Amino acid sequence: MPGSDDLASDGPPRDRVVTGGVPMPAPAISPAGLGSSRGKAFGLQITRYVTNNIVSRVPLSVLRHAWYRAVVGMTIARGASLQRDLYVYVGARGHSGLRGIAIGARSVVGRACCLDGRGGLTIGANVVVSPGVWLLTDGHDADDPDFPEVLAPVEIQDDVWLGSRATVLPGVTIGTGAAVAPGAVVSKDVPPYAIVSGVPARPVGTRAPRRPA
Repeated sequence: MPGSDDLASDGPPRDRVVTGGVPMPAPAISPAGLGSSRGKAFGLQITRYVTNNIVSRVPLSVLRHAWYRAVVGMTIARGASLQRDLYVYVGARGHSGLRGIAIGARSVVGRACCLDGRGGLTIGANVVVSPGVWLLTDGHDADDPDFPEVLAPVEIQDDVWLGSRATVLPGVTIGTGAAVAPGAVVSKDVPPYAIVSGVPARPVGTRAPRRPA
């Protein structure tokens, strides 16, 4: 979670990592490779620091977007806008098969949002992510004594609205045209065109589908 990106948190992999709910053994690190692992962890921390403390505050969006694409590896479609003061989680501790962060056409991500790409984050087209929203793809299994890391993708489909300070937890899909009320905590999938609110978020209504152009 934001604020926990010290060097220790991105050092040698833990004993187990869960991706998509399936435990996986972490790759073994020999003494010869330990220095390389620490070097990569340090480089990741430098990238995070520059991304979230310098680049995110640059007034020109064209420069921010260029950094996010070239250095962070984000996919940002035409017409999308990522506003200032984002916290972007980059890297996935070397785990393969993860999708990173993709933003669809004409979508807007407001100020002070947290975008966690470690487990795979996809935001569709014409999505409004209001200021202060957290989209999380990495957590821990509280029911396991070893407290393994859990990576699970988040998908925000087209035409969704996420209200300010809403939180979407790992593994959630929010269907096309859905709306999430401000401050809601979404822990389960949201059907298309549903309106959800509360902690945890529950359906409170429906939206009308977009009219064909």
